[in-house]
This record gives sequence, C-alpha cells and structure tokens, in this order.
Amino acid sequence: MNVGERLKKLRKSLGLTQLQFAGRIPGKIDQTYIGKIEGGRQYPSLKLLER
Repeated sequence: MNVGERLKKLRKSLGLTQLQFAGRIPGKIDQTYIGKIEGGRQYPSLKLLER
C-alpha cells in the first residue's frame, strides 16, 4: 500500500471529504493536492507527513 492509498484509507475512516481533510492539516493545504496524493500523481513532503 503506497502513501496515497494509506492517506485515502485514513481520510475515509474518519468520514471526511478531501476538502474537510485538507482543512484539518495545519498550514495551507489545498483539496486538489490531497487528491493528487491519493491518486499517486504527487508525493507529499516529509514536512507535510509530520503534520
């Protein structure tokens, strides 16, 4: 399971949309960025993963 799949599984287990999930991450994270990570088109930085 890759990072995007794990992120999506976590988000869904919390019952959140991508927009809601992005809003809970400290700092300015866009919904489309979450979608790209989940889709495997973007990889999050270590700083983002630490949040």
